[in-house]
Amino acid sequence: MSVVEISPPCPASGDPGTLEELLGRVSGGSQAALATIYDRTAARVFGLVRRLVPCPVAAERVLEEVYVQVWQTARRFDPSRGAALLWIGTIARSRSADALCGTACPVDRNGDQSPHAECPRWDSNPD
Repeated sequence: MSVVEISPPCPASGDPGTLEELLGRVSGGSQAALATIYDRTAARVFGLVRRLVPCPVAAERVLEEVYVQVWQTARRFDPSRGAALLWIGTIARSRSADALCGTACPVDRNGDQSPHAECPRWDSNPD
């Protein structure tokens, strides 16, 4: 996953700020800041999740869980430890791992047809 540098906010353009600044606002309860973070990062985060979670329905659920966790834990973000996008990416990888353990995709444990037509057969015991 590559990191994109986000330029500092430009007061004249009404730019709401960097991801790091937005996370600070989210930690204070700003839903608008969370919406801006989502708008800026969801496509990239969903791309990461889709590479890790084969079921598109489960991947969409994981994406939702990522941003719920961002909302709930934004106060834990420490910009001195890394970029905001990497922090969100770490959450996405963790939630994706949970999905792969069977907590997010309602696929039959016997490897039978998934209840979602678009989900691949997900056999936990490949031959």
